Amino acid sequence: MSLGKGGLMHIFIPSIVGAQVPNGAGVSFAQKYMGEKTCTFALYDDGASNRGQVFEAYNMAKLWNLPTVFRGDKIPGLQVNRMDILATKHAVEYARKWTVDNQNGPLLLEFVTYRYGGHSMFDPGTTYRTREEVQRMRSTQDPICSLQKYIEEWGVANEQELKQLDRKAKAEVDATVEEAKASPEPLLTFAVLH
Repeated sequence: MSLGKGGLMHIFIPSIVGAQVPNGAGVSFAQKYMGEKTCTFALYDDGASNRGQVFEAYNMAKLWNLPTVFRGDKIPGLQVNRMDILATKHAVEYARKWTVDNQNGPLLLEFVTYRYGGHSMFDPGTTYRTREEVQRMRSTQDPICSLQKYIEEWGVANEQELKQLDRKAKAEVDATVEEAKASPEPLLTFAVLH
């Protein structure tokens, strides 16, 4: 964690965009070296894809045939409908099999998704699309609503049970937010600053 130093976009890094990609390749190197049957997901978005360290991480992953799953470009991969939770689940399972079980090296997953809000407080998301478009996407392709339909069709839970679960989750989030607001500010100690 960056302990708040990374600003509103970067929760776990203190500075540069894309720094997590070589870290992900490094973690997967350690996993391979230690003989672990697992893979690492190195996730990033389009703002990081033109950074030098991203391509260095790609190169390292391919040269050493590391079990790394990138979200990026220029490596064999799959395009996945991220708005479909089951498609996403199957793609992730396939990616693990590709990288770990079959030891084929790195694999790229392109998750095609639709952002309801803007990218950040500097991008409200209203200059390049209409509110009607966003509402149409929410009403026809929302992944949570789609999963709810699956859960009801499979008989796992009914609509009333899901609404109760939703209320419980919202109450838990609200309580956690209030707890965070009531917490003291972190101390400006050396460990926090560096």
